[in-house]
Amino acid sequence: MGIENFVTFMVSALLFIMTPGLDTFFVLNKSLGRGRKSGIQAALGVNVGILTHTLCAAMGVSVLLAKSAFAFAAVKYLGAAYLIYLGVVTYRKRTDFDGLEQLSTNGQKVKSDFWSGFLTNSLNPKVALFFVAFFPQFISANQIHNPMPYVMLGVTMRL
Repeated sequence: MGIENFVTFMVSALLFIMTPGLDTFFVLNKSLGRGRKSGIQAALGVNVGILTHTLCAAMGVSVLLAKSAFAFAAVKYLGAAYLIYLGVVTYRKRTDFDGLEQLSTNGQKVKSDFWSGFLTNSLNPKVALFFVAFFPQFISANQIHNPMPYVMLGVTMRL
């Protein structure tokens, strides 16, 4: 299997999951601002983004990101540009609380919440660095280049 100290991994992962971060506040914002459907879609997008980071770590892309200052900066600035874009769009489309119910029933808005959650997580280079630093601690040295332990830990962390 290639995984060591699985119980320690579960406890550590639980602590990381319970600590609020950018993704938590993003989903909370969507839930409070647009309703439950939008919050669920945003959370699904974030989780697909995390699974994407898991696959990237399994294929070694995350290591490339960690070792290349250019690649890290590119993802960092793309992520910052996307967050600025989200802020501008949110500012332009401010509504009062009477209009929130209408927003949450619009199917197109809910679909965009999924993609916003996905992009918010995927373009966060700190998440990629987390996978590079965290997962190898729990993978056997002889299995470090095998993608399967990364995938198993990533899926376990999302459940």
